[in-house]
Amino acid sequence: RQFGSGGRAVGKKLAEDLKEKARIKVQIVSYDGEVLTGHYYPCPDAERIVIACHGWRSGWNYDYRTIAPFLHEHNTSVLMIELRAHGESGGRYLYYGKKERFDIARWTHYAAEHLAPGIPVYVMGMSAGALCTLMSASAGLHKATKGLIADSGCASARAFGMSVIDNLHVNPRILYPLIRLDARLRLGMDDNAYTATDALKHYLRQMMKAGC
Repeated sequence: RQFGSGGRAVGKKLAEDLKEKARIKVQIVSYDGEVLTGHYYPCPDAERIVIACHGWRSGWNYDYRTIAPFLHEHNTSVLMIELRAHGESGGRYLYYGKKERFDIARWTHYAAEHLAPGIPVYVMGMSAGALCTLMSASAGLHKATKGLIADSGCASARAFGMSVIDNLHVNPRILYPLIRLDARLRLGMDDNAYTATDALKHYLRQMMKAGC
């Protein structure tokens, strides 16, 4: 118990340290009018920029408290964005990639044109952020985007919901129909209408047509 408490204290300190390092706040407006916020940790000799997406109900400085400094030490600028309905970003709901994919695409254009022109752009996500990252593949990423990095992601909103239910040790036959109904009523979306697999297939077809 004492070790666990000490570990949490260290994690909190690292998260606070990252807030100090990424003090440049930037904002863009989404296609549907939401103000989205990012926190920029520039590297003077950057060879690339990574756009980092946190997990569901988590925070940018917590999820990237160790990864962002590591990337920075290896000549990488890091833009840690806050997904809609999280932190300082607008919006009431997370759409599990259905809308966030377009938000991420806009961030790639902003990063390539305003923060780090002339160097490669990469998008990285954790958990639900990884799902959103993969789904952004077909959302019109800037041409400077050279790769997507998905850490512990799911193939779809349905798969993500099932994993949450499994972690709660609840019978999915009871809870999942309620979650699906809630998504339809509040978010106006089907949980499996568009998936990360669909996005990647679409992206690969585009690359093949372009002769890549």
